[in-house]
Amino acid sequence: MSTSRRFVIDAYNGATAVGHPWDNRFLARFTGVFEQYVGGRLAGADQAPSKVRTLPLSPFVSEPLPPPASWPVVHSDPDSDQHRQSAALDGHPIIVDDLSVWRGRHEVLKQVSLTIEAGSITAIVGPSGAGKTTLISALNGLIRPTAGRILIGGLGALDDPALLQRHRRRTATVFQEHALIDRLSALDNVLLGMADLRSALSPLPWPQTLQRRAAEALLEVGLLHRANARTANLSGGERQRVGIARALVRRPSLLLGDEPFSAVDPALTTMLGDEFRSLVTANGITVVLVLHQIDVARRLADRLIGLAAGRVAYDGPVAGFDGHRQAKLFPAPSKTSDAIRLSPTNQ
Repeated sequence: MSTSRRFVIDAYNGATAVGHPWDNRFLARFTGVFEQYVGGRLAGADQAPSKVRTLPLSPFVSEPLPPPASWPVVHSDPDSDQHRQSAALDGHPIIVDDLSVWRGRHEVLKQVSLTIEAGSITAIVGPSGAGKTTLISALNGLIRPTAGRILIGGLGALDDPALLQRHRRRTATVFQEHALIDRLSALDNVLLGMADLRSALSPLPWPQTLQRRAAEALLEVGLLHRANARTANLSGGERQRVGIARALVRRPSLLLGDEPFSAVDPALTTMLGDEFRSLVTANGITVVLVLHQIDVARRLADRLIGLAAGRVAYDGPVAGFDGHRQAKLFPAPSKTSDAIRLSPTNQ
């Protein structure tokens, strides 16, 4: 059996991890622990360090994988899954109140006010430069508002540092540019989504339970067979799916996505859309997605928010976003502007 195939089987069946011999590799392992510490500190913002080392899995296969519902998670981080469940939205909406964001001298978001219902899928659409990505970044706490505030889950405003930290721990984001570490395997990149679920200074390998969760997340997006492949060698669509798996593995209360299906074929988009819908139905997760595929937004979302020039141009049910409103939000370029753009002097 090939090394790659055995690695995948070990990951799927939760084989026992073993450490390096106590030789001159110990220094390398210590360096890896320190790098993992850095990753754990950044995990709340869904960022990852440039280097993280994990120990190899055992070549021996243990007992078959149990059903996902029976997978216990045991770790020393005080903000465990149980703690995070207690901090869930619990039916409370996310309220964006008169939000403005400036970048330099440019006002990207202009007095945006809206309410995102818990346990729903909201799609944000709009032309390029409308402020969609900025709104997602404000929702996960990566961008501080210039004015206004965001109230989360009935707990308070994100300008409270303690609440912001809790909010980041229960939030996962799928980035448009993947935000993966190319030299690491697909499985290792997914594991980084749980860097805050274990002791940052632990010299031990990833626990079997977390390895199983990472393997299951790859299975959900159809990439378990590529678990040992370096992400640098994956296609754009495969990299996008690894990013989605890394978000799903966190079992978040709030799942954000910035063009999560941009590099995925239509069939897989439908499958992943169904997976997002299952998360909402089964676990009450709140999903907010920036989408450029209007047909996907119509099929997947409960509600649609249209942004234009930093302002809310439409906020309502998907059924109400008819062809007239779509044409108003995405006006067709005039023939004059097309002629100017295509003239030889403007190419």
